[in-house]
Amino acid sequence: MAYSLPAPPAPPPASWRGGLPPRCPPPRCGPLLARAAAARSWRYRFRTDDDGVVDVAVAGKDGGAGYAVAVEVPGRGREGGLVLRAAGSGEGVPLAPAPAPGGALAAELSYDGARAPFHVSFLLADAAGAKVRTHRGTSFRVPVGVGRGRPAPLGLSLSEDGAANFAVYSKSAKGVVLCLFHGRGAGGDERARPVIGNFVPDDTVNVDGHSVPSIRCLASLENAPGYNWGRDKHPCLPLEKLVVYRANVDLFTKDKSSGLPDNVASTFSGLAAKVLLEVVFTHTAEGGAECQMMSIRGIDGSSYYIADGIVGCKASVLNCNHPVTQKLILDSLRHWVLDFHVDGFSFINAPFLVRDPGGDGLPRPPLLEAIAFDPVLSKTKIIADPWSPLDISNVQFPFPHWKRWAEINTRFSMDVHKFLKGEALISDLATRLCGSGDLFSSRGPAFSFNYVSRNSGLTLVDLVSFSSDELGSEFSWNCGEEGPSENNAVLQTRLRQIRSFLFILFVSLGIPVLNMGDECGHSAAGSTSYKDRGPLNWKAMKTMFVKEVTGFISFLSALRSRRADIFQRREFLKLENIHWYGSDLSEPRWEDPTSNFLCMHINPELDENVPDSVRDDLYICFNANEESVSATLPALAEGSMWLRLVDTSLAFPGFFSSESSPKVHQVLGFFSYQVKAHSCVLFESKRVLS
Repeated sequence: MAYSLPAPPAPPPASWRGGLPPRCPPPRCGPLLARAAAARSWRYRFRTDDDGVVDVAVAGKDGGAGYAVAVEVPGRGREGGLVLRAAGSGEGVPLAPAPAPGGALAAELSYDGARAPFHVSFLLADAAGAKVRTHRGTSFRVPVGVGRGRPAPLGLSLSEDGAANFAVYSKSAKGVVLCLFHGRGAGGDERARPVIGNFVPDDTVNVDGHSVPSIRCLASLENAPGYNWGRDKHPCLPLEKLVVYRANVDLFTKDKSSGLPDNVASTFSGLAAKVLLEVVFTHTAEGGAECQMMSIRGIDGSSYYIADGIVGCKASVLNCNHPVTQKLILDSLRHWVLDFHVDGFSFINAPFLVRDPGGDGLPRPPLLEAIAFDPVLSKTKIIADPWSPLDISNVQFPFPHWKRWAEINTRFSMDVHKFLKGEALISDLATRLCGSGDLFSSRGPAFSFNYVSRNSGLTLVDLVSFSSDELGSEFSWNCGEEGPSENNAVLQTRLRQIRSFLFILFVSLGIPVLNMGDECGHSAAGSTSYKDRGPLNWKAMKTMFVKEVTGFISFLSALRSRRADIFQRREFLKLENIHWYGSDLSEPRWEDPTSNFLCMHINPELDENVPDSVRDDLYICFNANEESVSATLPALAEGSMWLRLVDTSLAFPGFFSSESSPKVHQVLGFFSYQVKAHSCVLFESKRVLS
């Protein structure tokens, strides 16, 4: 149903003259309304109790400052008359209608728009003076300044003439209440205006606002001024170039130690950084049918929500693939992009976006397809996150993508956790390092958003500090002691594990996703609940741990950019460019669960457009064993040598460097390197200057 109100008129006069009440101001008769030229009008037709008809047109004049009501009675000739009366009153003001073409009677009434909306009520009188009413025995009654609006767009929209159109969807509702209120300090009455019936409002349209529950809360809505975007610009970065920092803005800035100014938004507006918004469009805070209606359940619960819901879930699950719910979601997403310059979205609880009302998966969910091909949204980054706050699940699933949807890669996190704990097949690690081809073969590695920790589950420092039985699904390892420790051997192992987590994250094909607080050792004391995450303590940024971790992250990020030919790819590496080895250049023991060592040799593709192009090889060793392993490095072409860039077992600041000495030992024409327990090593080939 749709409901339309006029543009705000000039302030009303202090008092009204005449015998009619203020809700129906005195009419001023004028020439017949030129209905064809009216910019905005409403038309009504009534049947009379003597089988006649009455046509009425209501139109705004002078930009909403006034209204004209034209009444035409076909077939009455000069024998009848009009009586204008106040609704609910027996008094009336007789009018002298003018003859119109076709033997009709016609009259035009003009009203000041300052008191709109109101109603005009009138009767007909035959030649003998007898009253003629509608076929229902009531007065002829039309609204002025409010009437049937447009069904689209849904919600509130303003037309060029300043009129407001309200439209909501409901297949079963018989009415809707629109709450109107003045701004603070503006004076006047606050009113709720119910729309009742399928045609026009009845006599009960004016209701004291204080009788509407929570009406004062509605009046607290703020009309914030528009933000000056100034230097803001879209960086237009392709997927493969991204490094994502996942932050809870409230917890990121809440602590006083942040020292952030009030105008921090303008500080960041000029940076070439993308903003990806995490959204939940699968459920609302409204409870079931037994709970108080707060939102769309009161409009049309059977359309917006899945009736059965989820067993044990107190939230209301949205029927996302119903056309009206789909439109609500699309409008909201476009609003964020067009009005707030958001660059993309991560959709939490993505498995529920593919379900039908019965809970079954749809092969082509209408909502996801609409987002993928929407002219506005298709230009943004759209990411599906399988984590569900409803049933606290986090399981990868086949997701319809049309080669446009990226995904948060849960399998990456699980397999890396298992490997560094010493419980995974090295074949699983190899799959994740190469971009998870088992999940993204039809899209490419750039559609895989990889992570090792997130805003739910264990933080990075907790992954290496807690491993009690109830944390089995996290595949964490406490490195020999549960919880905080002062044992130097335990602390050194934990530090190696943290470095290895970050190293594997950045040398894997796909998009690395860092979680807020991991760079400064943020802990939730072993809790996996996102509710237990506290504010970020910015004082920790001055510690040696933070300098070490943030420096390592900066180095790895720069390495990805420098070797974009390997790490920032839209396509997978070719099989002939990757070689896998065990410790002595033998075939890896892929299916041996006790094998915790793997080496990866990458020969970059040469640029066919650049004659005699040369690109340096990479050799990467991963050791999740409890003891050191002597790794043999492949022989290089004459004039080249291996340089060590990373060894996560070494002390800071020497465990990563772009200008490191070889530190290798030559054995029988080959090179070997001692890879310490629970560590990773990266070598890059370099030509030796003659």
